[in-house]
Amino acid sequence: MNRHLFINTSVFLIVFLLVYTGLSKLLDYEQFSADLEKSPIIPTFLVPLITFALPISEILLALALLSTRWRKDAFLVSGFLFVLFNLYLCIILYAADYVPCSCGGVIAQMSWEAHIVMNVFFILISFI
Repeated sequence: MNRHLFINTSVFLIVFLLVYTGLSKLLDYEQFSADLEKSPIIPTFLVPLITFALPISEILLALALLSTRWRKDAFLVSGFLFVLFNLYLCIILYAADYVPCSCGGVIAQMSWEAHIVMNVFFILISFI
């Protein structure tokens, strides 16, 4: 696969995922907030900030990926966001008694292990 095709495909996949997850959180804002409140590792006082900032950040990051000027930085930030989410998933999955899920659509049907594998894929394409 040539470099140009790889970059464009990566942009498309990451933009699709970020817009999908960002809009899902915004469209079901109350459920997203309630799920975050149940998280055993997120302090309650941070929930309102995360509930607001995360979906907006995901959508803004997707827009940055569409701009050739901001694309390289947006790939790096996307990769770090996927790393953080994967760390969160691993901690929740392997160290917590309760695993809250605010995923929507197809992603909600995936196992936690599949979430982790999917995130590793997105981490790789973000950093490559």
